Amino acid sequence: MDLNNKTIIITGAARIGQEVARQLKEKGANLVIAYFKDEKEAALGFGVQADVSKKEDVERVVQAAKKEFGKVDGLKIAMVGDLASGRTVRSLCYLLGKFEDNEITFVSPENLKMREDIGDYLTKHNVSFKEEND
Repeated sequence: MDLNNKTIIITGAARIGQEVARQLKEKGANLVIAYFKDEKEAALGFGVQADVSKKEDVERVVQAAKKEFGKVDGLKIAMVGDLASGRTVRSLCYLLGKFEDNEITFVSPENLKMREDIGDYLTKHNVSFKEEND
């Protein structure tokens, strides 16, 4: 996959995220890395301090990416786990509704799936999404 000059936002670049960032960087991607406390997590890209559970911080990260690299490319995102009560995933969905060419896959057990209001919002804003349980 050619990622040369594609702008990618990474949240949570500690541990596994560092390896993901390293691989994306090796493939030529422009990285914007949101870190919560430790700025060292953003060493492989353009760092932005943010609490991604807050909608305004997520919006600030995306705006920083656009300012630094001029764009944010179409995103393909998998949101996994407790989607029913996660504030971070809800904030990210509201933000993604403001951009084009994004695709979201929600993966969770039936009892933890994303609430219907988010699906309604994404549909209204022409964001492609699907739900899976495994």
